[in-house]
Formats: sequence, C-alpha cells, structure tokens
Amino acid sequence: MIVLLVAVMLLNCGRNELEFEPKLNVFCILRNDTGIQRVIVDRTYRMDEPAHYDLEDAQVMLSGNELCDTLVQIFDSAGIFNTRDSFPISSGKEYCLQVSAKGFDTVVGTTVIPDAFLIISPGNGDTVDYFSDTLIIKKNYFSQMFEIRVKISDSCLHYLGWCGWGDTNTTFLKIPIASIIWLEEPDTCREYNIKVTAADKNFMQYYFYPQSDSIDACGIENGIGLFGSFWSKEIEVFVRFLSPE
Repeated sequence: MIVLLVAVMLLNCGRNELEFEPKLNVFCILRNDTGIQRVIVDRTYRMDEPAHYDLEDAQVMLSGNELCDTLVQIFDSAGIFNTRDSFPISSGKEYCLQVSAKGFDTVVGTTVIPDAFLIISPGNGDTVDYFSDTLIIKKNYFSQMFEIRVKISDSCLHYLGWCGWGDTNTTFLKIPIASIIWLEEPDTCREYNIKVTAADKNFMQYYFYPQSDSIDACGIENGIGLFGSFWSKEIEVFVRFLSPE
C-alpha cells in the first residue's frame, strides 16, 4: 500500500513538472498624473526555480486614442519598460497593451480609463473646518472605488487618508475631513494637498472582486498579471483645527 502511494505521488509530481508552461507575467497601471507610462514584464517560474530575468527579444507596445508607442527597456533595470515620450491618457478612453517575447504567447490587454469624476466640495484653495466639513465627490457609477492620499504642503509627509467605495446606493461619496486628515494641534491652520484617485474595473476585480480565492490575470490574455488604469485629481485646501465646542 505504501509503495503504491509513493508511486502515485511520484507520478503526480512528474505530471505537474510536465504540465508547467511558463507564461509572460505583466503589470501595468496607466495614470493621468504622469507623462511617462511604465510596464513591468517577467515570466512565471517553477516553485524550485530561482527568479532570474531571461526574456529574449521582449517587445512592449501601448496604443489608444490615436497614440502608439513601442516602449524601451530601462538601462540596468531588467523587465522595466517606459514609453519613449510622454504618453498622456484620456478619461473614458480604451487603451491596448501588447507584450511579446521569444518562446512565449503574445500577451494582449485592454483597459478603459475611469471617467473623470467631480470633486464637488471643497474647491481648490478653500479653507475648511477639520471637525465639521466634508469632502464630496460625484462618482460615475455606484461602486466606483477611490483612494485618497494627503500631503502636507510644507512638508514631505504624505499618507493614505481613505480608500473604498462609500455608499453604493448613491453616486455621491461623502467623507468627513476628519476621516482623511490627521488631527493637528488645536487652533492652527495648515495647507494640504488632497489627491483623489479612481481605479478602473480591472484593478478592482484583480484586488477586491476575485471570482475565486485568487485571480492570476485581469485585463490581459495569454499571460498572467494586471493591465489597469487610474484617474486622479488634486486640490489644495487650508484646514482649520479649531477646538470643538
């Protein structure tokens, strides 16, 4: 019985070894807050195989909204490809990715840039009260996900202030300023940069809505990884930290 069990285990191991076929592993998030877009490319490895970039003749292309660019690999940065020139993206537009390498299936992918949302309040340059005012965003659909980052304007300190969907029964996202910004000393006023970023559906599905316990590809075919996009807006506000009565 033991001999039979060992034989079955060895047979399964042999099958797993034979069934493994390396695929291209691609990661790219298009962003409107940077001119140069970046794609990271590698391949999958066996569990007992050291990860060592060895792709030959890798080629990466981005296209969309009447733009097309063949990316170049960064010197001394294996697997990191940047657009040759500024590659601006537009909200609501579809963009395509194509990645090829010798001996691998060509990876193709698409992402639709999130539609431009509105920051209803506060306005850029407004002064708000820490305890009573609210950041109001008009979403483009109920379940649109946002990340909000905060930077103190006269400091290098920045941090994640909030991340989520809010009320999925309304297109308005309302977040108290006190839930985004860290509390400062009472009776002071400080300038902040608030950056609001919307994620596309590929990103949301890959990280938050997997159809199973894990998902190995979203936005791409013939490989693994993620091809997604972000759309960001920033405002500068002055926050008053008045002592609550």
